[in-house]
Amino acid sequence: DVKVLLIDAAPESGAPAPSLRVDLGGNRTLDGAVEGFWDEYHNIFALVDSLKLPREPFSNFAEQGQYSPRGLEAIWPVFRDQLQLSTGLAQAAFTRFINLPIPELATTASLVLALADFDQKDEASWAQWDGMSFRELCKKLRVSDRVYQEAVEPMVLTGLFVPGELCSAAAAMGMANFFVLAHQNSFDVRWCAGSVGEAIFRPWAEQMQKRGVTLVDGKRARTLE
Repeated sequence: DVKVLLIDAAPESGAPAPSLRVDLGGNRTLDGAVEGFWDEYHNIFALVDSLKLPREPFSNFAEQGQYSPRGLEAIWPVFRDQLQLSTGLAQAAFTRFINLPIPELATTASLVLALADFDQKDEASWAQWDGMSFRELCKKLRVSDRVYQEAVEPMVLTGLFVPGELCSAAAAMGMANFFVLAHQNSFDVRWCAGSVGEAIFRPWAEQMQKRGVTLVDGKRARTLE
């Protein structure tokens, strides 16, 4: 027999921290945490399927908007609904950039080639690019400042939660390969219909309790012996 003890710092296992919850009014809430679930999240989708929840927690795949402080900059379509092309080519062909002119976008060609050449399973690829920041890489490849600020860096901020000058080029390229370039459909996203805590984590916690898992709420694990 195996005894499983789950320690959760939240006041209630399966619920988001109160500081991350936003009240939208009308009995609607939004968790200030992960809300989007991308096509490559196979383990998460398999887990949710195994829970056999009474209500599907995810939306259909939907378009995404990319914003800067100036407003909407780009629209990412549902790539699985588009003509299937070579990965990378599809993203370039079907993404709709609202404000960037074609000559500016063309400056990303060398970056696209570098991304295509990067092998995230190869230590040599990591060693080659890990010593410089992603911002330095873009300067070296002559990506225009405008494209970097309005299109490229927002992707890094979304995927790694850090500006380009503070993360390695290898880390940013690895993220891009996972989310964008693994397959044409990799960047397709589904959204949780409501609070992730209530729709997924709470029923998951309840099912674990029924299986004999002991849940300890409001505690932090400080040491392991």
